[in-house]
Amino acid sequence: MNLRQTDTVIKDGEVIDHGYHAWYQGHMFSNDKVSYDRATISNRAWVEMLKANPPPGTQEPYMTVIGPTGNEVGIPTGGFGRRKTAGIGPVPDYSLSPTPGLEAMAPSTLLQGAPNTEITLRGVNFVVRSVVYIDGNAVPTIVDSDRQIRFTMPESALANAGIISIVVKNPMPVVNQFWGDTSNAAHMLVPFSFSNGWVVGQN
Repeated sequence: MNLRQTDTVIKDGEVIDHGYHAWYQGHMFSNDKVSYDRATISNRAWVEMLKANPPPGTQEPYMTVIGPTGNEVGIPTGGFGRRKTAGIGPVPDYSLSPTPGLEAMAPSTLLQGAPNTEITLRGVNFVVRSVVYIDGNAVPTIVDSDRQIRFTMPESALANAGIISIVVKNPMPVVNQFWGDTSNAAHMLVPFSFSNGWVVGQN
């Protein structure tokens, strides 16, 4: 509470501007997917906002059919395209892409020096041409359904210990320019190879 009453901040002999500005970024200032944390999945609240605003054509099924399990399955009106490989469910191919969101990643920890490892991401609004980016670099991506996507974490990316940032991007144009074409971030922890307390793929 006392910090709210701060009058002046001085650093290296200069008065620092500590007021609010509209150009500040991040969830601590606005409902934004940009985050300063390094949680496995950042900004889950932002993903809940995406789920509360589904893309057009997904709110109500156009028809229902009985699936192989005997359960009733809804078929949305948005239409579906072909997935990149055989997968586990329908993959939408909208003319305008919804903004993707990440909810889970497995595994979320890989030891330094680990070999090529397949990673599964779960979330919302994945489409036929969704692409995973590792630290800003696109990697081959397999879209299983609108809720699951897979990629291979390359051995080269695991050569050094640290934290790897992972996002999913959908093709332009997007439904909502304000939300954009990029998901919230997932963070892969890469402990040093001598950290034998970690078990590869199980943390």
